[in-house]
Amino acid sequence: MIQEKLLQEEEERLFRIKTVVDRLCDRIRFGGLSREEAERSACSVRAEVEHIAPDKMAVYDLIYAARFRRLMDQFPLSNEQ
Repeated sequence: MIQEKLLQEEEERLFRIKTVVDRLCDRIRFGGLSREEAERSACSVRAEVEHIAPDKMAVYDLIYAARFRRLMDQFPLSNEQ
């Protein structure tokens, strides 16, 4: 019973992380953000993920930070500030 609860909590944390990361990826691809806005948003998402799952930051830095950079390089960003 305890293991099931822990597993469920972990799944919920991972779902929340996936949701905030996917939302920013969509905003970078389709939202007309400037580079500065995209970078600020990535910092905000990192802080949110750290709050949700502080034990997952190494994975975040390895996977998601690189994903955000790649998307910022791949998709045109607005020149507006």
